[in-house]
Amino acid sequence: AKLLLSLEAEVTVYDIKEDCQRVAMEMGCSLWQENAEEQNFEWIFYMADKPCPIDTVLKWCDEKTYLWDITTGGGLPAEELEEKGIHVEHLTAVPGRILTESAGIILARMIERGAADYGRV
Repeated sequence: AKLLLSLEAEVTVYDIKEDCQRVAMEMGCSLWQENAEEQNFEWIFYMADKPCPIDTVLKWCDEKTYLWDITTGGGLPAEELEEKGIHVEHLTAVPGRILTESAGIILARMIERGAADYGRV
């Protein structure tokens, strides 16, 4: 589902919880669903500075990159974020989301498959 953020007309918020959970299930991986529900965590991806089609996000999931609740401190290494065009110096962690200084690039932290077994149950 695509949601529009009222702050800026050009800002698009993608709700990809179900999509990424589906991909993860197909790969036999859990996305901490119970923990997420307890915390009422919003699994969303936010790209304000440039368009981020849902298929791009799903491609990241297909590459076995999983969303993870940032309140537990999960995330991709800085260099991998840089490779995806996400400049770490502009990121600021807030509850349930990551924002950039320029209205935000990510509202969900990602973690690579198998990294310290995070994202698995």
